[in-house]
Amino acid sequence: MKIEDFTEDAPGDLVSIPANEGGIAFVPQPLPPDLNLDRPMLRLLAEASNALGRLDEAVLNLPKPGLVVTTFVRSEAVASSRIEGTITTLEQLTLFNSGAGRVSDPDSAREADNYKQALELGIKLLAGLPPSLRLLKNVHERLMTGVRGAQRRPGEFRTSQNFIAEHESDSLETARFVPPPAVQLGDCLDAFEKYMNGKREYPELVELALIHYQFETIHPFEDGNGRIGRLLVALLTHHWKLLEHPVLRISPFFERRRLQYMDALLGVSQRGDWNTWIRLFLTAVRDQAFDSAKKARQLFELRESYRVAVMARSRSNTALEIVDGLFEMPVVWPEWVKLNQDVTAMTAGRSIDILVAGGILKETTGKARNRLYVAEGIYEVLHAT
Repeated sequence: MKIEDFTEDAPGDLVSIPANEGGIAFVPQPLPPDLNLDRPMLRLLAEASNALGRLDEAVLNLPKPGLVVTTFVRSEAVASSRIEGTITTLEQLTLFNSGAGRVSDPDSAREADNYKQALELGIKLLAGLPPSLRLLKNVHERLMTGVRGAQRRPGEFRTSQNFIAEHESDSLETARFVPPPAVQLGDCLDAFEKYMNGKREYPELVELALIHYQFETIHPFEDGNGRIGRLLVALLTHHWKLLEHPVLRISPFFERRRLQYMDALLGVSQRGDWNTWIRLFLTAVRDQAFDSAKKARQLFELRESYRVAVMARSRSNTALEIVDGLFEMPVVWPEWVKLNQDVTAMTAGRSIDILVAGGILKETTGKARNRLYVAEGIYEVLHAT
């Protein structure tokens, strides 16, 4: 990190790292900054707010909102993990969650699943806790336990210097960004916690952009900061009642624009360029909310077409119940149906046959035994651009 990259408008201070470590670090000023929300920004804010409202309405109007919530959370987990280099797919994570096995990279799937579990834990904790450092530590522990990085103090703030590297060979001196030294972490986090729970100075979506920047800049954990920062957006969106369910899949936008995302955050630290970052964040909210609302409607329409296809062939309640379950877990096999629907093996097999005949399920193994069936139409909706 170079001193000359930081201008007098940088919203923080450059400080020397202790001599035994060398280099400099950036300590952000407490929020809020003095922003100038011009007319184009306010128009973008209105568009993002409107899109978020439409998403909330689209999900709440479903007869069973849970039909899409789990799948959307899973999709967010995959994209957020991919930004940090954990490469898995929605299909692989679903297989991992189902317990069916056959996962090509179980370690990567487990990391994405930990994100899903961490988000679900955060939602649960918010019922009794405010947005707080205690909550973040609990969520971080769930995110990092049992996966790559598990040795890096899950659930505890760092006690040593970290940095954001651009290349594997980077050091503190050559790092892309160096967050506050550990000795100053406590003051930064105390101010951050107070701000999350204080009177909001700006519209809520702008506040989310500020809070996400501040968390990523403080970088309080040894590992997992990017994922926790994006997870915090989902938690606050729910806690502030902007959405009833955590269905804003913001990470796919940032995954597609990873370098732009990183540059916009760094631009705030180096030049005080809040507008570029806030515009990018609001654009992400707007575009992803519209996309998720569209997908929620498409999934509901697909569910209705599946039910019609089943009822044209049978009056089986088991087959209809399998249809609804597919929107949370688009993978089934006979033994799973037998156990989860509490039916005989014969009924389970016949129900799956009905869904295969209706073009809903497709057998994927080509084997006579241990067969696995997938609802490919659901994945097609989720992957469509």
